[in-house]
Amino acid sequence: MEDVYDKETTYELRKNIVITILKTLENIKSNWFDVPEGQMYIRSTKRMDLFGKSNNKTLEISNISFYEHARGKGSFRHYLYLFEQESPQFNYNVILVEQIINERLYQFLKRNNYRDIYELTLLKYPEIMQVQMLEVFQNNTPNVYKFI
Repeated sequence: MEDVYDKETTYELRKNIVITILKTLENIKSNWFDVPEGQMYIRSTKRMDLFGKSNNKTLEISNISFYEHARGKGSFRHYLYLFEQESPQFNYNVILVEQIINERLYQFLKRNNYRDIYELTLLKYPEIMQVQMLEVFQNNTPNVYKFI
């Protein structure tokens, strides 16, 4: 199914949705947000020292539930691009995408400068990454982040 809007309308609609989500997160720290393609669960947090700095205001995209007809069409990629563009105006400096079960999405994020938290943790804290910790990280779905 194609977008019912032309590209310019789709861009403006999604940009307005992203700005509304970011404004809402100033008062409510987490919520399911309805978008035309489905829903996204997004949180606003402060991450202490996870990325080597303290007080990183982080936009966490924790769950994406798009309708079948909207999947694989680049919609989430477009939302993510808009979050990257608009989030700094709301003082975010990190975007975290959690629990990625779609391998294609994971590879896209890696190609677009998102880093795997498992890899960061292994590099930063090799002395605490015991075999048990490695198994926990390797058997879970990836979480990736990007400084914006």
